Amino acid sequence: MYRVLIVDDDPDHATLLEMEMRRVEGMAFRFTVCRSTEEADERMEEAAIDLGLVDYWLHGETTQRWLKTMNERMPDVPLIVTSSAGDEYIAAEVTRLGASRYLRKDDITPERLGEVIRDVLRDAAEVRERLAPQRLARERLATLTPRERQVLFQVTRGLLTKEIASELGCAEGTVKIHRAHIMEKTGAGSLAGVVRLALETGLYAGETSP
Repeated sequence: MYRVLIVDDDPDHATLLEMEMRRVEGMAFRFTVCRSTEEADERMEEAAIDLGLVDYWLHGETTQRWLKTMNERMPDVPLIVTSSAGDEYIAAEVTRLGASRYLRKDDITPERLGEVIRDVLRDAAEVRERLAPQRLARERLATLTPRERQVLFQVTRGLLTKEIASELGCAEGTVKIHRAHIMEKTGAGSLAGVVRLALETGLYAGETSP
């Protein structure tokens, strides 16, 4: 059963969409309905979501900013944008911001929904597979202590053990111990491997110090 988040400020539209989805053959859904993007954020923090259907207009404003934010936070959760009145410009814009598909509400049928949902779920599975190594790396790097992060940051700058010790005001032996802990926690086979993980995941992106 797929967990679906419907974000629409019109209760009638949300109910109609839910009814049409229940008629999709060969698929079962559990629905959570929200009236705003703020409420949607809360629900997505509380429970995992497999698919989102979001109205383009909410309370007189577009959901463009929210789409961009969600695509950055959860790139493997497909979002289908719906609208009562749309055009090619809106379709292109929401796709650029991270939406998986764009559907006019007048064009929604169980058959069309089934086709689109299967497509976006398949695409999302491919994204998850591609991001899996990076996600695992982030989880491992998240286990580092603040001091270990400081040591790793200096390593990514290309500093030697003696230079790191001077920079952090500690003994060289202490730096070596921290480096050993970093390699153990990340599972990297070498210091170069740890640095690559940090750079690929953007651990210190935009930072001058951790």
